[in-house]
Amino acid sequence: MQTGDDYIILAKGSEPLKYDSPQSTPVHHAFKIKPEDFEPSIDELRKSGVEVFNIEDRNQGVFWGPQAYFLDPDGNKLEIYAGPGAKQS
Repeated sequence: MQTGDDYIILAKGSEPLKYDSPQSTPVHHAFKIKPEDFEPSIDELRKSGVEVFNIEDRNQGVFWGPQAYFLDPDGNKLEIYAGPGAKQS
């Protein structure tokens, strides 16, 4: 769903989500940042002791472009995203 410049993705499965660790859960919150802020943001997170895992430059799927994932202090998975937006179908 899109509302203005914001997107909400809801997914329904037939089975409860199962995952091995907070890093492997598909459930997360994403925050769009400016492309020029992507690498400095990763550097700042790492300087603050945050483990940034799964950095990718996605070229398929709904959202594409640079993405990086990390956990907040409570173990919630977060993403920073610097792509151009959702692919138009």
